Amino acid sequence: MVEAGRFPLVVTAVIKRVRVTKILMDGGSGINILYKDAFDKLNMDIRKLHASLSPFHSIVPGRPFMPLGMIDLFVTFGDSVHY
Repeated sequence: MVEAGRFPLVVTAVIKRVRVTKILMDGGSGINILYKDAFDKLNMDIRKLHASLSPFHSIVPGRPFMPLGMIDLFVTFGDSVHY
């Protein structure tokens, strides 16, 4: 639900030199999710994930989900990026 003065923003970014489109930034979430298919398209090694012991709640109502893991990624936003 959109509050007055707060609108979600859909942006494009570069992650690992790959242009990723349609990234939702809402400012209200404490987590950032990269779905497995996007992870695979970035040709990332799943063994680089760090263990996560915290399940996600309220992503799908009534069902907790355990993430595959956590990772730190270098992400670039802005016009100075060359593809």
